[in-house]
Amino acid sequence: MMRFLVTLLLTLFLSGCAAPSWEQRTTSTLIEAPTGTELAIACFNAEQKVTGGFVKTSNDWESIQNENAVFEIGSVTKLYTAYIAAHLAIEGQLELSDAVGNYLEGLSSDTASITFQGLLTHSSGLPFLPSDLTDMPVINSNPFQDYTAERLLNYLQYEVTRSEPEDGYRYSNLGYAMLGLALENTSGQTYGELLRKHIIQPYALNRTSLQRRKLQPDLVTGQNLDGSETVYWDFAAFQSSGGIYSSLHNVVRFVQAQLMPSNLAASLMQKPHQPTSGFAWSIQQTSTNTWLEQTGATGGFTSAVLIQPEQPKGVIVLSNLSGLHPQAHRIADLAEWLLNSDCYAGSPS
Repeated sequence: MMRFLVTLLLTLFLSGCAAPSWEQRTTSTLIEAPTGTELAIACFNAEQKVTGGFVKTSNDWESIQNENAVFEIGSVTKLYTAYIAAHLAIEGQLELSDAVGNYLEGLSSDTASITFQGLLTHSSGLPFLPSDLTDMPVINSNPFQDYTAERLLNYLQYEVTRSEPEDGYRYSNLGYAMLGLALENTSGQTYGELLRKHIIQPYALNRTSLQRRKLQPDLVTGQNLDGSETVYWDFAAFQSSGGIYSSLHNVVRFVQAQLMPSNLAASLMQKPHQPTSGFAWSIQQTSTNTWLEQTGATGGFTSAVLIQPEQPKGVIVLSNLSGLHPQAHRIADLAEWLLNSDCYAGSPS
């Protein structure tokens, strides 16, 4: 019997949206996703949320309860890193216009002149990745696991070449790894300690960690392109760029707090410090809409976080669809459609 069980979920949790459209959009958007693909979705405003979970079986998409399942969120981590930096700036521990070389030793004269704001807005001119990582295999591999802080500093001192981006924006995982080291040196705390102090403890995020073993019972299995199991990534010195594991429930708690006008660090992040970026947030525009976006992709997972602070509202989609899958970009497409549908207007879950 061909039946989309997601209809049940949409009726129960998403009564404010047209259920057939939700069902059709979710399934048709990811029609080529392999069996075992899992989605955890939340639509929310500052006060309420609706959530839904889906898993693809051999015959269908079925609804599941997976709000507390833990995913590798990849570059969505950058939102957390930027939030920490914004907090430290508000507390007076750093000046955003300061050169990072004032806080981080062992840099070349060129990289030492990069400012915190340049790193936060991806306008520093640093490349996407270090050149000694770009040729690394990523399918069924763990590409960052041996990239230590010492290796990163050596690269920043002797090997890196940066170029001024024409439009002022050049997305850089390397930049956020450098930012993480600078925040550690500035504060005298590890990145993990900063994460706990400024985010995990204040928002009671008990399923958020850099150490996946602490979350092992709730971990979703990452997938290769064909749906087979793949390895989790260990980010080493790049943990501030992509190393966080978290659940939908926890990501919603963190991002929902970004919609509160009283959240000074969040407001600082959301300002258009560059024409196309805030701190971590990418500013996206169509002829009729503007929103802030941060996506994440690893060998086994893809995620998307979109918000419109002025509404206020947001959408989060976490998945174990490989970031290397040809349809990985459709996770963000789905999130954009959901944002425009005002699906948070249903009854809170």
